[in-house]
Amino acid sequence: PAAAALSVYPVMASAAGSGDYQNGIYQDLAPGYGDEVIVTVTVRDGRIVSLDAKNRNGGESEYFWKARDGMAQAILQAQTPEGVETVSGATGTSTSILTALENMLEQLRYNGLPHPGAGS
Repeated sequence: PAAAALSVYPVMASAAGSGDYQNGIYQDLAPGYGDEVIVTVTVRDGRIVSLDAKNRNGGESEYFWKARDGMAQAILQAQTPEGVETVSGATGTSTSILTALENMLEQLRYNGLPHPGAGS
């Protein structure tokens, strides 16, 4: 079944910093294991500085936290979901986090906001 779409919107945005993304706090969601996963990303100085995830209705398992922590670490280091692998033992939630982040970045590109690889 198709998940309800949650439009990406800046919860709070400001002028772009020195990195590739417009500063702000952004959210999107993706279908998860038994619930939708809401992903929140904070961008400061043009870089992703935090990534959080939660189930829409709560009730996160130890596997959920394992995926969230592992994915956040990898994405903060890479500054993109591209090439980031899922967390072993928490593949479903990892995939949900990647999907939400990819959708978020795609909508940011659609809205004309800066993104990695943008030509001048």
